[in-house]
Amino acid sequence: MASASKQPAYEAWVKGYKKDGKLILGDCPFCHRALLTLEEKKVPYTKDYIDLKAKPEWIFGINEKGSVPVIKDLSTEEWINDSALFVDTLEDKYPEPALGKDDSKPEVGGRILPVFKGYLQSTDEDAEEKKAALEEELGKLSEHLKANGPFLKGDNISTGDLALAPKLYHMKIALGELKGYRVPAQYGAVLEYLDRIQQRDSWKNTYYAPEIVVAGWKSH
Repeated sequence: MASASKQPAYEAWVKGYKKDGKLILGDCPFCHRALLTLEEKKVPYTKDYIDLKAKPEWIFGINEKGSVPVIKDLSTEEWINDSALFVDTLEDKYPEPALGKDDSKPEVGGRILPVFKGYLQSTDEDAEEKKAALEEELGKLSEHLKANGPFLKGDNISTGDLALAPKLYHMKIALGELKGYRVPAQYGAVLEYLDRIQQRDSWKNTYYAPEIVVAGWKSH
C-alpha cells in the first residue's frame, strides 16, 4: 500500500478472492489499474474487498451494476465508480509523477482484452480465427514497443501501461492454463514489456497469484 505511514486519501473497494475462509485481492484488471495508479503516484490508501458472489447491498447505491472498483475520496466523501475516471481524478489532484489521463493512451493494445477473451472462449470451429485476431494485436503491440519502448510512450511509464499490463497478465496466465497457448517468440517484446512492469514496486504491492486469475476466468 502506497505511503502507508501517511493518512489515507482514498478507500478502495476492489474484487476479492476467498481463500481459506477470508477475502484477499482478486483478479479484476480494472481494479488492478486503479491500485497500480495509486501506487505509482504514492498516494496513501486503504484497500478492502468485495465478494462478487455475495455483493453487499450498499455497493448498488454507488454503482447500480454492483461492479468494482468503487473508490471513496476521504477528503470529500465522494465515490468514484469507474477506473478511467478515477485515474483522471488522480492525475488532476496529484500531477507528479505525471502518468497522463485516460484519453492520452495510445490506441495500440486497446483490443487485447476482447480478442484474448474471444480466443479463450472459442470453439473448435472458430479457434484459429480467434487466435489469428489475437496474434494480429500482439504483432501490432510488439512492433510498437520495439520502435517506441521500453514503455508505450517511451522511457517513462504512463497510464496506458497501467491499463494494459493487467490485461496482458490475464492473457498470459488464462490462455496458458486454459487453452495451452504460449505467446510465440516473434512477439517476445510483449512478454519483456510485461516482465518490465512486473518488476516495479507498484506491481509487487498489488500482486495476485496466477491461480486467482485462472479461477476468475473459469467462473466466466
